[in-house]
Amino acid sequence: MGNSYSWEKTENGYSFSGCRDGWKKFERIDGITVCMQAFNSPKLERATAQTWCNRKNATIIGMASVEESQWAHGYLISNNTWYAYWVDGTLTCKLDTCDYSTLMYTDGFTSGSAALNTTTNFYVNPAGPNNKLMYLAVTTLHENKPKTMYNPGGKNPADGVVCGYQLKN
Repeated sequence: MGNSYSWEKTENGYSFSGCRDGWKKFERIDGITVCMQAFNSPKLERATAQTWCNRKNATIIGMASVEESQWAHGYLISNNTWYAYWVDGTLTCKLDTCDYSTLMYTDGFTSGSAALNTTTNFYVNPAGPNNKLMYLAVTTLHENKPKTMYNPGGKNPADGVVCGYQLKN
């Protein structure tokens, strides 16, 4: 079965969003446009999240803005999911501080740390006394409110994953 794409009726005719049906379009400040979808997959290990997205003809995607992470957070809440969805990104952390120079994305179209502002949107999970590689997730944990991003260690499973793809002109 193939993908479906909907046209929307406008005042002057029809428009085409470009994303597959059910996928949310985000226009990033760097000029890149992406389509995202959050998927429930209980007990999904971080190591298999990319494979899960590949089956959707997409990749695990990073959050380039607070707006993107809040959208994924809203999806978590609307599906009564209580923990987290994996998103792309790794960061080295020690105690309650992360080294943003180590921030790395593998999706090929996410960059920057706008979604990782510790004052407003990123809860740093204490990592212990030594440098530790941490994975990124969107979370609904009560201790994180109102923040939507979190850095679990990657050993515990999550409730799903946010997948995405880049729209090309």
